[in-house]
Amino acid sequence: MSMLHKIPRKVITAFLTAFASAPGVKGAPMLYENPLEEIDDAIARKRNLRLHFASAAQSRGVEALNAMRNNKGDIRGEENYLFSTRRYPVAVDNNLPAGNHIPQGNYQFFNYAVNGNAAAAGFPQAFQASYGETNLTTANQVPAGQGFRIEREGVAFNTEARAEDIEQILDSGNFQYQTESNQYVLYKGPFAGWPGGIGVSGFSTNQNTEAAHNGIADLRAVRAIRMPRVIPPLKQFSYIHNVGTIGRPTDGSAWVLSGFTLARVLLWGDQLTQQTS
Repeated sequence: MSMLHKIPRKVITAFLTAFASAPGVKGAPMLYENPLEEIDDAIARKRNLRLHFASAAQSRGVEALNAMRNNKGDIRGEENYLFSTRRYPVAVDNNLPAGNHIPQGNYQFFNYAVNGNAAAAGFPQAFQASYGETNLTTANQVPAGQGFRIEREGVAFNTEARAEDIEQILDSGNFQYQTESNQYVLYKGPFAGWPGGIGVSGFSTNQNTEAAHNGIADLRAVRAIRMPRVIPPLKQFSYIHNVGTIGRPTDGSAWVLSGFTLARVLLWGDQLTQQTS
């Protein structure tokens, strides 16, 4: 095992970020995560190496982040969530509709900003989003002077959501990551394959109380990305819940929820901000 695995990742990231901003240092520092044996084998076999990059320098989006560094001031990295919420089913009149509650189509996240109209995300008409629904300040885009380095991705639900409603939403479709109007699409598999790691535990149905969540209510259950993805400044992106069938693939029946349910896409990593002096 590499010695790097014995050092907290945030310590490595802090060191590399500080090194990158030191006087006389040009370009992005890179640190191999692999043991020497793996590196030698990869070179011999001409295989790609798994790398760990500083928060301000990662292969995807590295040019934009370098541009941030070259501007006056430093880059500050804070561990944080970047998240977005949508409501199922879509009902701008705030009444549960009849028929199929999750019809075929794309259900987009990060398509509205704080203080923006979130009706396109299933909320009532003219619903103004707050920091309880998202912390994105520009719809579908990381603002200028900022970036986000994604280390973990998950899908979670409001703690009052009923188990059968969570199950239907998770089973209804697949998860996708898209950039720049579908110029790049990453098909991430079933929606259920990305546990959120948060929720309420400890309730009993004997108390006439029910609580449910996607996966275990433990952040260690959230999928970690070995090659963290960076969303650079002004990059347009979205996460999509794609429902490709009219009804249940098992028997064709409609998805019918017992009440309105909130789904959240949670991205955990480093929020990068240009510091000016």
